[in-house]
Amino acid sequence: MDVEISFATRDLVFSVIEPLMQEVFREVGQELALPLRRMPYSEAIARYGSDKPDLRFGMAIEDLSDAFRQAPFGPFRDALGAGGVVRGFAVTGEPATPAETWTSSRSRPARRGCRHWCGRG
Repeated sequence: MDVEISFATRDLVFSVIEPLMQEVFREVGQELALPLRRMPYSEAIARYGSDKPDLRFGMAIEDLSDAFRQAPFGPFRDALGAGGVVRGFAVTGEPATPAETWTSSRSRPARRGCRHWCGRG
């Protein structure tokens, strides 16, 4: 599809494209609620690590600094002590590989860290 618009603004483009997308979705038997969610670039990068995040899985990156502030794991302690942050996301469900696979297939420092957080430390 090609849209020809003179002096286009972001709001004008959205006002043309959103109803069109809603109709396309309706044609294939799906409902699309408007307005579509808008996310600033800075939020997308900070929360999802990508400028085109896949929001279907709810894997937002969160600040975990408070949870790890007293952690004995050196890299986290050092980063926080230097004014940095510890960030990560939760992965739910059954693991695809057992912890032993991770600890045996990674470098020595990574094995120590994984063993610590996998309950083997």
